[in-house]
Amino acid sequence: MIKKIRPDYFRLGEFLAKLQINGIIHPDFTLNNLGINRSGQIVISDSSDIILFKYPEELDIDKINRLAKSLFPIIRNRSFEDISWFRLGFVSRGGYISNKIFNSTLQYGLSSFNFTGMQEKFNFTNTINFNCDELRLAQEWKVIDFHSVFKQALTLQDFEKLPMRRKITNINN
Repeated sequence: MIKKIRPDYFRLGEFLAKLQINGIIHPDFTLNNLGINRSGQIVISDSSDIILFKYPEELDIDKINRLAKSLFPIIRNRSFEDISWFRLGFVSRGGYISNKIFNSTLQYGLSSFNFTGMQEKFNFTNTINFNCDELRLAQEWKVIDFHSVFKQALTLQDFEKLPMRRKITNINN
């Protein structure tokens, strides 16, 4: 049986990616700064420190570093599973650029090694550059109708019933 998705951290990741795509950096993004509106959507309750920029046109190393640092208040001291679900939501909604941003958290000490007891030291230099094609793709990614895309996706219950799934052995061992 497949483990149930932690929708809270997945949704938080999606939400932060949506902020990023809309050119918003919230440097103090914590659970205390969030609320849920009547439609069940996550909303920001404290917007005093927000930084606005044109995404992806004004995306540069400084913005990448600020976006990477803005992830820490929400994922600091969380379990590997919570961070993994967060990353999944963040990258699935934010695409290639969000993946690069999440990967750049390595320079601030976020690593899978943190959960192994190993003390790995990295010499990571953030030299992320975006070429014209990547920026064009980020612009196109911004306007994808994800509600339609996700309606087409299988639910976990549907996946369990697929003949392909039944042929896979030891998938959760």
